[in-house]
Amino acid sequence: MWLGMMRADGSYAFSAEGDKGQYIYVSSQKELVIIRNGIEYGTIMIQGTGSHIGKSVAVAAIYRILKQDDYSACPFKSQNRALDSFVTSGGDETGRAQVVQAEAAGLEPGVIPIETL
Repeated sequence: MWLGMMRADGSYAFSAEGDKGQYIYVSSQKELVIIRNGIEYGTIMIQGTGSHIGKSVAVAAIYRILKQDDYSACPFKSQNRALDSFVTSGGDETGRAQVVQAEAAGLEPGVIPIETL
């Protein structure tokens, strides 16, 4: 069942929850979609149709909540196209949003080898 929520500015956001813990949230104003695949799988997907719509901030908030609840999570981004990279203590470059997410998760910012995920 879909639930619609009217915001103060008159725009709408929608959410739905499945019987096995699946969840989806859609914000047309922010062009943002958050998906949880269910209790068994433990995965969360954040999607958006553009830049600067809050995906990285939403992910950082989720990492902080998971850390506070004693869960282990690791930020990952398959491609960084930003021109303002952060240089890690190991001399590698990573995106600034991933640095904020790593700090929110209580981790040292760095490049994570794909085989460790």
